[in-house]
Amino acid sequence: AELGESFSHNISIGERITEEMYQEMIIQEHIAMKKLQEMDRQTRWN
Repeated sequence: AELGESFSHNISIGERITEEMYQEMIIQEHIAMKKLQEMDRQTRWN
């Protein structure tokens, strides 16, 4: 019983790490998009 519990516990930790990495990726992608839009706007003004 203990072995099974520790195994499922490890899986939940792995899922949480993946979830955090995924959220971080989305945030970074959003920042990158905003920077690209900002650069695009500046090149049109000049």
